[in-house]
This record gives sequence, structure tokens and C-alpha cells, in this order.
Amino acid sequence: MIHADGTVISRQSHNSHGGFEKLKLLPGDVIVVPEKLKVASKMNDFLQVTQFMSQTALTAAALSVIK
Repeated sequence: MIHADGTVISRQSHNSHGGFEKLKLLPGDVIVVPEKLKVASKMNDFLQVTQFMSQTALTAAALSVIK
């Protein structure tokens, strides 16, 4: 949770006897819920590398045409 004044309160710092769940929200406070991390597969890694190489090649080709 991020208070309107910028202070941050994490669940780990208030995890004693339901303390975090009992915190009061004030106007302007923000609750941040992180996305679940996906375990990267080898195929996903391969696709990311090939996409990077493709974009780099296209950028190089475009720059060579501009000169």
C-alpha cells in the first residue's frame, strides 16, 4: 500500500496477526497488486531473442537506406 504522502507499507512489514489486513485506507492511498510471474520457457526465451535480432536487423537496414 502507498499512502498519499508517499510512505510505503508492505505486507511483509505488517504480517503479524492480521495487521496488514486491518490497516485503514485513507483518501489518496493506493493498493499495489503485483502480477504473478510466469516461469519463462525455453521457447519463450528463443522467441524473445529472435524478435530482438529481427528488430535490430530491420533498424540497421533502415539506417543504411537513410544514409
